[in-house]
Amino acid sequence: MHPDLVKLLALQDVDKEILRLNEEVAALPKRVAAIEAKLAGTKAQLEAARPPSKLTKPPRRSSTPPTSIYS
Repeated sequence: MHPDLVKLLALQDVDKEILRLNEEVAALPKRVAAIEAKLAGTKAQLEAARPPSKLTKPPRRSSTPPTSIYS
């Protein structure tokens, strides 16, 4: 086979790989958006399954009276 033909076939393979990679890169934003949407849904399910925050409960009173700095 002619050496130039071998080089052209190698170039064709490289061009095909570049095209495949460009298509893969173009698809990435859609994949990222789908992953982020799934993450948001999972976070929402997690928050719904969690018991209410401790911040919403009234503070517990201690059995010892508070100390005063002026005593």
